[in-house]
Amino acid sequence: MLIGAGGLVLVSLLLLLLQASLANRPAADGGLDATDLEICRTDTHRIALVITAHVGQQLAAIDAALERWRHFPPCLESSKFVDRDEGPHQQYACGASLIFAVENAAAAQQLQTHVAKHASVQGVLRDAGLEVQIFHAALSPQEDSWPVGPTLAFYRIIPQLRQWDYVLYLEPDARPIRAGWLQEAHRQVCLYESLLGTEGVWVLGSYPRSQAVKGNRPLANRFHLNGNAIYHTGSASFQDFVQRVESNAAADQPFQSQAHGRAYDVDLATFMLQPVHWTYAMSHAHRLVASEWIQNRWREQWSRSEMQARFPQTFVVHGGSETVT
Repeated sequence: MLIGAGGLVLVSLLLLLLQASLANRPAADGGLDATDLEICRTDTHRIALVITAHVGQQLAAIDAALERWRHFPPCLESSKFVDRDEGPHQQYACGASLIFAVENAAAAQQLQTHVAKHASVQGVLRDAGLEVQIFHAALSPQEDSWPVGPTLAFYRIIPQLRQWDYVLYLEPDARPIRAGWLQEAHRQVCLYESLLGTEGVWVLGSYPRSQAVKGNRPLANRFHLNGNAIYHTGSASFQDFVQRVESNAAADQPFQSQAHGRAYDVDLATFMLQPVHWTYAMSHAHRLVASEWIQNRWREQWSRSEMQARFPQTFVVHGGSETVT
């Protein structure tokens, strides 16, 4: 068990150390060469932005998340000023899709109606240059509770996203701290494709970075990648991995690390750390990567200015409470 965890940590550290020199290295077998890498960095058509939320409880949080995009737009390429009734606005052409992943069909209709009634929300979405779609997880009233609801939603939504190579899967409390964060997410997957080949990473996210996570917590909890992350949804191997994890979690409840129920992000780490899956983990654990581009600051107070100064490679912070300094 400890060897498995050490392997995960070692792989993540090595990948982080190699990131800076990737552009000057020869492409991995089947990966991107230097020219392809430059094109990949600015072409966001292969990635979709997914905002997963509970409309019944988080409608205001969705609005607040979108409002933050005015200060930190997802993309910076192909910007232009357009005239609106309220004055000129800078508009971006991300070329990516924005998907709202919600709990059920009624919630999808509620969100659609909400967007149609609020010009400010429509303006943010237009300025971001994202094509909007709404998916739902068909949760029953019995399933629609925390944390089981978000976990079931993940397992039901991810298979619906195969048409995109990658998705950036975020909750409303994920806060950008730099502009161009969606483009940076795409640049990250391009970098790893140049290193690992076109299969790239399966999950690119953050280990717990908060002091609120204590060292006596279960191993899978300490070494899980938070659910706010990039997922390689277009990979058949990744989709197979998710199915394996879901089946394992449903059948092997004693390995669950949270007494109050299942969490899908901990499910992924639990699967990889179980001795019975060691052979599988040896072949695939390197595709679950902790990165500095997003940080999970669960239940911690943090300052945007301090995060920007201390972590120049971080673009998104999830969780905790942002303080004004």
